Formats: sequence, C-alpha cells, structure tokens
Amino acid sequence: MPFNKLGTTQALLPPLPVALNSGETFNVPSQNGYLGQFSSYSPIQTGSTMTGQYIVSLGAVCELQIKNSSSQQWNKVTNALSTSADAFCMSSDGTNYRVANTTDVPTGGTITNAGSGLTNGYNTVAVTPSVGGSTWNTIVGGAINTTITITTAGTGYVAPPILVFVPPQNQGSTPYVLPTAYCTISGGAINAVTVLSAGAGLVSAPTIQVIPQSFDTTGGGGVLTVNATLAGSGTLTAISVNTYGTAVGGAAPTLTFVPASTIAVTALTNTTTSTPDTVTFWPI
Repeated sequence: MPFNKLGTTQALLPPLPVALNSGETFNVPSQNGYLGQFSSYSPIQTGSTMTGQYIVSLGAVCELQIKNSSSQQWNKVTNALSTSADAFCMSSDGTNYRVANTTDVPTGGTITNAGSGLTNGYNTVAVTPSVGGSTWNTIVGGAINTTITITTAGTGYVAPPILVFVPPQNQGSTPYVLPTAYCTISGGAINAVTVLSAGAGLVSAPTIQVIPQSFDTTGGGGVLTVNATLAGSGTLTAISVNTYGTAVGGAAPTLTFVPASTIAVTALTNTTTSTPDTVTFWPI
C-alpha cells in the first residue's frame, strides 16, 4: 500500500487527469511510464509524473477495476457512486489496474441456456454483440459437482466456518473461476453445505479449506471434499465483458455465438446515460 512521502525536500508532483467517454478504459501507468492504448508513442519522456503509486479520484461515474489473473476477467473494485471514499491509494504495475467508464455499455451477461456439445476451454466460443462492438471472454466446462461431502463435521464451531476453494495443482495457466459455497452448523459441527456458484474452467476438482471465523477460538476439524467428477462439460459455464465498446443507447445488445449450439445469454447493461467523465491520478 503506497503512502504520501514526507520531507521538506519532497516536491509535489502534478496530477494526471484522464478524460474517458462511455465504454473507454485506461490502464493505470506503472513507474516505467507506459500509457498503453492511450499513446502511440509508448514510453513517456524522462521527468514524467508516472510513479506507479497514486491517489486516485474517480470522478462522477467511472470505476476502478483489477485484473483477475485466474479468470482473465476485469473485476470492479469500487466506483464513484459507491459509499466508499472519493479518493484512495493504489499501486500499479501497468497491467493490474484500470479505470473504466461503464455508462450505457454492457457490463456482463446471465447465461439462460448453457448450450451443449461445445469444446471445453477458454474462448472456444466466440461472441458477437448486435450493437456497441463490445468484446467478450467465455469459458466452457470445468464446473464442480454441487454435491459436497462432509468428510469430517468438526467440533466446537460457534459460527459457520468460512469455505475457501483452492485451485487444483494441475490447473496451470488455464483460465478458471473458483466456486463459492457456505455451510451451516448444528451442535458445533458442520451439518450442510450449499454451493452458490459452481465455478468454471477447472481441469480437475479443487480442494476446500475450512476456516473458523476470526472470533471462533474453539471450532475446528471440519473437512469437506469436492466430488472428483466435474460438471458442465461441453456447456458454457462463464462469460464476461473484456472491452466495452461504445454506448448502446440504453438497449442491451443481443449476443450471438460461434459455434451457435443452443446458447442463450442475456446481456446486462448499465442503464446510466452515456456520461463523459474525468479520472485524476495524483502521483505519490
């Protein structure tokens, strides 16, 4: 976590304001001074204010996103309309953070028909939107079977422990989304497990860590086991927006797929009217 530098000789660096129209994104520059897509001349000249560490002010509608290295998705950290602070500190290596203006563009999709007979893997299904020119990432297969075995129920839990899935050792660089689940207890022991999301892209079954809540000093011993047989083979298990394209005029795009199968996905669109915005980076 970066901090303001203190000292009588520390000069205040000038801010970097960046204007973003609807659908535009900006990779936060690292200390080496690369501006990526916003500059045809990549390296910024010596003496620039790019430090890799910033206080960020998001403006009116933009949001900060972090790159999920496991799923290759961009996930929202916070946005200017949330209840979080108007400005906050961050460190960037040039690829891990970006800011985005997501007004009037698709932000995700709900799978209503997962299709069948597809090739398992990452981006084996191509997506074309009817308007806006957004680009999408897809994952086929690799979900878990939602039956979780209580191998050992544990003892002494005063609150349901937290369940954390760990990717399999043979996952390698194949993009994936981890499952999520929660449990209940009875008499201090785990008595049921509910899977909230089955994950995607896993090449074999993940393991589960059973972690007592921070205030629970007596609970322990719980062991849960994921069914070794994965589910969802040949079906669409995850879809996400990669780039937002341009404003869609308030109408969610229709998505078509290659290969088509019977896949159906409802695009989710930010209904906020297209709004240009300025994000300001204060180097520290």
